Parts: sequence; C-alpha cells; structure tokens
Amino acid sequence: MTEVLVAVDGSDYAHQAAEHAIEVAGERGATLHCLCVVDERKYGEPALSSDEASMVLAEDHGHKCATEVKEIADSKGIPVVIDIRHGVPDEVILDYARDIGAEVIILGKHGDHGEHIGGVRHHVEQRSDIDLIVV
Repeated sequence: MTEVLVAVDGSDYAHQAAEHAIEVAGERGATLHCLCVVDERKYGEPALSSDEASMVLAEDHGHKCATEVKEIADSKGIPVVIDIRHGVPDEVILDYARDIGAEVIILGKHGDHGEHIGGVRHHVEQRSDIDLIVV
C-alpha cells in the first residue's frame, strides 16, 4: 500500500497542503498519514516544561487540526492515520516519513511556527530523499 504524509500545524498553508494530500492519496489509492508536531523548542518536553499548560494547548490544537483532515478524508473514503508527536518538526517529519515508508511528503509553503516560518519546509527539502510536494 502506498503511504502519503502530510504535516499540519493549523496554518492556511497547511490546510491547503492537507486538501492537496487528500487528492493525492485518493489518486494513488494510498493511506494518508496526517502528522502534527508539537515543537519541543517552543514547548519543552512533556511533564518537564515550566509552561505545561501551553504544551497541552499545542497538543489539543494538533489533535484538532489532524481530526479536521481525517474527517474530510473519511468522507471521501480515504484511509487516514493521525499522529501527534513531540520534537523538532523537520526531524520528526523525516523520521516519521521513513518509518511509514512514505512515497511522498506534502507540506505547506509556510507554517505556523512564528520565528521558524519557512524553516521546517526548507530543512525537509534539504534533507529528504523522499519526494516532496510544497503547496
């Protein structure tokens, strides 16, 4: 089975990437993996952060984003796996893509990472040996 990975963060670009990823997964008869990464550089590690409330909100936001993608894909009959992970986003995206044997990674041109805008996509582009679609 073909695996397609989309990383989402709640930004408009990520929403557009998710819509495109649903189309790609449908065309390829693939399982869509929707990943949201809670950036440990911003929120710290679970249960170790002095700002635990912000981390919990970030996790909730990630679940909301991924669940929205899942609902749309489910309505089109596309199998979806959602996952929320902690770490440095570009590293987690690449590790996850390799772990699932992704055929393609789909990302928004920019994300919702404040000071890291463009950085995640740029680092994935530079380090990935997996096809990348930037929306």
